[in-house]
Amino acid sequence: MNTKNFEYLRDQVKYTGFGEGLENELKEQILTGKPSFSLNFDASYQDDFVQAKLNFNRSKETDMYFFNSYQVELHKEGKKEPLKQQFYVHFGNTVTMKEAYNLMDGRSVHKELLNKEGESYKAWLQLDFKESDTQGNFKIKHYHENYGYDLEKELEKHQIKELQHPAYKEELIDSLKKGNRQSINLNVSGQDSKHFIEANPQYKTVNIYDGNLKKVHLKNHISQEKDQRQQVQKTKKSKAATDEEPGEGKTIAKKKRVGQSIN
Repeated sequence: MNTKNFEYLRDQVKYTGFGEGLENELKEQILTGKPSFSLNFDASYQDDFVQAKLNFNRSKETDMYFFNSYQVELHKEGKKEPLKQQFYVHFGNTVTMKEAYNLMDGRSVHKELLNKEGESYKAWLQLDFKESDTQGNFKIKHYHENYGYDLEKELEKHQIKELQHPAYKEELIDSLKKGNRQSINLNVSGQDSKHFIEANPQYKTVNIYDGNLKKVHLKNHISQEKDQRQQVQKTKKSKAATDEEPGEGKTIAKKKRVGQSIN
Protein backbone atom coordinates (compact mmCIF):
# COMPACT_ATOMS: atom_id res chain seq x y z
CA MET A 1 0.00 0.00 0.00
CA ASN A 2 1.14 3.52 -0.77
CA THR A 3 1.32 4.87 2.81
CA LYS A 4 1.68 8.52 1.85
CA ASN A 5 -1.32 8.26 -0.45
CA PHE A 6 -3.39 6.69 2.34
CA GLU A 7 -2.41 9.40 4.83
CA TYR A 8 -3.25 12.12 2.33
CA LEU A 9 -6.67 10.61 1.60
CA ARG A 10 -7.33 10.07 5.32
CA ASP A 11 -6.70 13.76 6.02
CA GLN A 12 -8.65 14.82 2.95
CA VAL A 13 -11.69 12.84 4.09
CA LYS A 14 -11.38 14.26 7.60
CA TYR A 15 -11.12 17.90 6.56
CA THR A 16 -13.91 17.59 4.01
CA GLY A 17 -16.13 17.08 7.03
CA PHE A 18 -16.43 13.29 7.31
CA GLY A 19 -14.41 12.94 10.50
CA GLU A 20 -12.07 10.07 11.39
CA GLY A 21 -14.57 7.22 11.52
CA LEU A 22 -13.87 6.06 7.95
CA GLU A 23 -10.11 5.63 8.39
CA ASN A 24 -10.03 1.83 8.85
CA GLU A 25 -12.47 1.15 6.04
CA LEU A 26 -10.49 3.46 3.76
CA LYS A 27 -7.31 1.51 4.45
CA GLU A 28 -9.03 -1.84 3.83
CA GLN A 29 -10.41 -0.67 0.50
CA ILE A 30 -7.04 0.62 -0.66
CA LEU A 31 -5.43 -2.71 0.20
CA THR A 32 -7.81 -4.52 -2.16
CA GLY A 33 -6.28 -2.72 -5.12
CA LYS A 34 -9.67 -2.33 -6.83
CA PRO A 35 -9.93 0.28 -9.62
CA SER A 36 -12.63 2.12 -7.66
CA PHE A 37 -14.55 1.95 -4.40
CA SER A 38 -16.99 3.94 -2.27
CA LEU A 39 -17.43 4.68 1.44
CA ASN A 40 -20.73 5.45 3.13
CA PHE A 41 -21.30 8.18 5.71
CA ASP A 42 -24.42 9.05 7.72
CA ALA A 43 -25.13 12.14 9.82
CA SER A 44 -28.00 14.05 11.41
CA TYR A 45 -28.49 17.81 11.47
CA GLN A 46 -31.34 18.88 13.74
CA ASP A 47 -34.32 16.85 12.46
CA ASP A 48 -32.73 16.14 9.07
CA PHE A 49 -30.84 12.99 8.09
CA VAL A 50 -28.13 12.84 5.42
CA GLN A 51 -26.46 9.94 3.68
CA ALA A 52 -23.25 10.46 1.72
CA LYS A 53 -21.37 8.18 -0.66
CA LEU A 54 -17.67 9.03 -1.06
CA ASN A 55 -16.18 7.98 -4.41
CA PHE A 56 -12.53 6.96 -4.93
CA ASN A 57 -10.73 5.97 -8.13
CA ARG A 58 -7.30 4.46 -8.70
CA SER A 59 -4.87 5.95 -11.18
CA LYS A 60 -4.35 3.91 -14.36
CA GLU A 61 -0.61 4.58 -14.27
CA THR A 62 0.25 4.28 -10.54
CA ASP A 63 -1.04 2.75 -7.28
CA MET A 64 -2.40 6.10 -6.11
CA TYR A 65 -6.09 6.64 -5.32
CA PHE A 66 -8.02 9.90 -5.65
CA PHE A 67 -11.06 11.17 -3.72
CA ASN A 68 -13.07 12.49 -6.65
CA SER A 69 -16.57 13.29 -5.41
CA TYR A 70 -19.32 12.54 -2.93
CA GLN A 71 -23.06 12.18 -3.40
CA VAL A 72 -25.47 13.40 -0.76
CA GLU A 73 -29.06 12.43 -0.05
CA LEU A 74 -30.93 14.80 2.25
CA HIS A 75 -33.92 13.30 4.03
CA LYS A 76 -36.11 16.00 5.50
CA GLU A 77 -38.80 15.27 8.02
CA GLY A 78 -42.23 15.18 6.40
CA LYS A 79 -40.94 14.71 2.84
CA LYS A 80 -41.16 11.34 1.10
CA GLU A 81 -38.43 11.78 -1.49
CA PRO A 82 -34.85 12.74 -0.55
CA LEU A 83 -33.02 15.62 -2.20
CA LYS A 84 -29.90 14.48 -4.10
CA GLN A 85 -26.76 16.33 -5.14
CA GLN A 86 -23.22 15.40 -6.14
CA PHE A 87 -20.27 17.52 -4.99
CA TYR A 88 -16.87 17.30 -6.65
CA VAL A 89 -13.64 17.33 -4.70
CA HIS A 90 -11.19 19.82 -6.22
CA PHE A 91 -8.14 21.38 -4.63
CA GLY A 92 -9.17 24.82 -3.40
CA ASN A 93 -12.80 24.42 -4.43
CA THR A 94 -14.12 21.66 -2.17
CA VAL A 95 -17.39 22.09 -0.31
CA THR A 96 -17.41 20.42 3.11
CA MET A 97 -20.13 18.01 4.20
CA LYS A 98 -21.79 20.55 6.52
CA GLU A 99 -21.63 23.21 3.81
CA ALA A 100 -23.19 20.72 1.38
CA TYR A 101 -26.05 20.16 3.82
CA ASN A 102 -26.57 23.91 4.24
CA LEU A 103 -26.65 24.39 0.46
CA MET A 104 -29.15 21.56 0.02
CA ASP A 105 -31.27 23.02 2.82
CA GLY A 106 -31.60 26.22 0.79
CA ARG A 107 -28.97 28.46 2.35
CA SER A 108 -25.87 30.12 0.88
CA VAL A 109 -22.20 29.47 1.59
CA HIS A 110 -19.30 31.91 1.24
CA LYS A 111 -16.13 30.33 -0.15
CA GLU A 112 -12.66 31.29 -1.31
CA LEU A 113 -12.27 29.53 -4.65
CA LEU A 114 -9.78 29.11 -7.48
CA ASN A 115 -10.52 29.90 -11.11
CA LYS A 116 -9.11 28.01 -14.10
CA GLU A 117 -5.97 30.15 -14.01
CA GLY A 118 -5.35 29.24 -10.37
CA GLU A 119 -6.28 32.70 -9.12
CA SER A 120 -8.25 32.92 -5.90
CA TYR A 121 -11.55 34.75 -5.57
CA LYS A 122 -14.40 34.89 -3.07
CA ALA A 123 -18.04 34.21 -3.80
CA TRP A 124 -21.32 33.16 -2.23
CA LEU A 125 -22.63 29.82 -3.53
CA GLN A 126 -26.28 28.85 -3.75
CA LEU A 127 -28.08 25.90 -5.34
CA ASP A 128 -30.58 26.71 -8.07
CA PHE A 129 -33.40 24.24 -7.37
CA LYS A 130 -35.18 25.29 -10.57
CA GLU A 131 -32.38 24.26 -12.91
CA SER A 132 -30.29 21.09 -13.11
CA ASP A 133 -27.56 19.74 -15.39
CA THR A 134 -27.58 16.61 -17.56
CA GLN A 135 -26.58 14.45 -14.58
CA GLY A 136 -29.47 15.67 -12.46
CA ASN A 137 -27.43 17.94 -10.20
CA PHE A 138 -28.77 21.36 -9.33
CA LYS A 139 -26.70 24.15 -10.82
CA ILE A 140 -24.68 26.30 -8.45
CA LYS A 141 -25.11 30.06 -8.65
CA HIS A 142 -22.13 32.28 -7.79
CA TYR A 143 -22.47 35.75 -6.29
CA HIS A 144 -19.04 37.34 -6.58
CA GLU A 145 -17.72 40.22 -4.49
CA ASN A 146 -18.61 42.72 -7.22
CA TYR A 147 -22.26 41.64 -6.85
CA GLY A 148 -22.36 44.05 -3.93
CA TYR A 149 -23.55 41.94 -1.02
CA ASP A 150 -22.22 43.23 2.32
CA LEU A 151 -23.22 40.81 5.09
CA GLU A 152 -21.87 42.92 7.94
CA LYS A 153 -23.71 46.01 6.70
CA GLU A 154 -26.98 44.06 6.53
CA LEU A 155 -26.51 42.74 10.06
CA GLU A 156 -25.98 46.25 11.41
CA LYS A 157 -29.47 47.24 10.23
CA HIS A 158 -30.84 45.21 13.13
CA GLN A 159 -30.38 45.49 16.87
CA ILE A 160 -28.49 42.22 17.34
CA LYS A 161 -26.92 41.89 20.77
CA GLU A 162 -23.99 39.78 19.52
CA LEU A 163 -22.80 42.68 17.35
CA GLN A 164 -21.92 44.65 20.49
CA HIS A 165 -19.05 42.26 21.29
CA PRO A 166 -16.23 41.97 18.69
CA ALA A 167 -15.56 38.29 19.42
CA TYR A 168 -19.26 37.31 19.22
CA LYS A 169 -19.68 39.42 16.11
CA GLU A 170 -16.80 37.65 14.37
CA GLU A 171 -18.18 34.23 15.36
CA LEU A 172 -21.63 35.18 14.05
CA ILE A 173 -20.30 36.35 10.68
CA ASP A 174 -18.07 33.28 10.29
CA SER A 175 -20.98 30.95 11.06
CA LEU A 176 -23.28 32.70 8.57
CA LYS A 177 -20.61 32.48 5.88
CA LYS A 178 -20.52 28.69 6.36
CA GLY A 179 -24.21 28.65 5.53
CA ASN A 180 -25.48 28.07 9.05
CA ARG A 181 -28.77 29.37 10.40
CA GLN A 182 -27.48 31.01 13.57
CA SER A 183 -29.31 31.84 16.79
CA ILE A 184 -29.13 35.48 17.91
CA ASN A 185 -30.53 37.80 20.56
CA LEU A 186 -32.57 40.42 18.72
CA ASN A 187 -33.98 43.54 20.33
CA VAL A 188 -37.65 43.86 19.43
CA SER A 189 -39.84 46.54 21.05
CA GLY A 190 -37.15 47.20 23.64
CA GLN A 191 -36.73 43.58 24.69
CA ASP A 192 -34.17 40.96 23.71
CA SER A 193 -35.65 37.74 22.36
CA LYS A 194 -34.20 34.65 20.72
CA HIS A 195 -34.30 34.66 16.94
CA PHE A 196 -32.50 32.89 14.11
CA ILE A 197 -30.73 34.46 11.16
CA GLU A 198 -29.19 33.38 7.85
CA ALA A 199 -27.44 35.14 4.98
CA ASN A 200 -29.36 35.88 1.78
CA PRO A 201 -26.87 37.17 -0.80
CA GLN A 202 -29.27 36.80 -3.75
CA TYR A 203 -31.46 39.59 -2.40
CA LYS A 204 -28.63 41.34 -0.55
CA THR A 205 -30.24 40.95 2.83
CA VAL A 206 -30.59 38.51 5.73
CA ASN A 207 -33.46 36.18 6.64
CA ILE A 208 -34.69 36.40 10.22
CA TYR A 209 -36.88 33.85 11.99
CA ASP A 210 -38.54 33.89 15.38
CA GLY A 211 -37.98 31.30 18.10
CA ASN A 212 -40.40 28.93 16.34
CA LEU A 213 -38.51 29.30 13.04
CA LYS A 214 -41.31 31.34 11.53
CA LYS A 215 -39.90 33.90 9.12
CA VAL A 216 -40.09 37.52 10.23
CA HIS A 217 -40.98 39.86 7.36
CA LEU A 218 -38.01 42.19 7.14
CA LYS A 219 -39.89 45.20 5.78
CA ASN A 220 -42.33 45.09 8.66
CA HIS A 221 -39.54 44.51 11.16
CA ILE A 222 -37.42 47.40 9.90
CA SER A 223 -40.51 49.61 9.69
CA GLN A 224 -41.36 48.83 13.32
CA GLU A 225 -37.84 49.74 14.43
CA LYS A 226 -38.03 52.99 12.42
CA ASP A 227 -41.43 53.84 13.92
CA GLN A 228 -40.09 53.20 17.41
CA ARG A 229 -37.14 55.54 16.83
CA GLN A 230 -39.43 58.24 15.41
CA GLN A 231 -41.79 57.89 18.37
CA VAL A 232 -38.89 58.34 20.79
CA GLN A 233 -37.79 61.48 18.94
CA LYS A 234 -41.35 62.87 18.99
CA THR A 235 -41.60 62.22 22.72
CA LYS A 236 -38.32 64.04 23.35
CA LYS A 237 -39.40 67.01 21.24
CA SER A 238 -42.79 67.13 22.94
CA LYS A 239 -41.18 67.11 26.39
CA ALA A 240 -38.77 69.87 25.37
CA ALA A 241 -41.68 72.00 24.10
CA THR A 242 -43.52 71.79 27.45
CA ASP A 243 -40.39 73.10 29.22
CA GLU A 244 -40.11 76.14 26.92
CA GLU A 245 -42.07 79.39 27.37
CA PRO A 246 -44.10 80.17 24.24
CA GLY A 247 -42.83 83.02 22.10
CA GLU A 248 -39.46 83.49 23.73
CA GLY A 249 -37.58 80.28 22.97
CA LYS A 250 -36.02 80.24 26.44
CA THR A 251 -36.11 77.35 28.86
CA ILE A 252 -37.72 78.28 32.18
CA ALA A 253 -38.39 76.36 35.32
CA LYS A 254 -41.69 74.56 35.59
CA LYS A 255 -44.22 75.73 38.12
CA LYS A 256 -43.84 74.14 41.49
CA ARG A 257 -46.14 71.18 41.95
CA VAL A 258 -47.55 69.92 45.20
CA GLY A 259 -45.06 67.57 46.84
CA GLN A 260 -42.28 68.48 44.37
CA SER A 261 -39.25 70.50 45.35
CA ILE A 262 -37.32 72.80 43.03
CA ASN A 263 -33.73 73.49 43.99
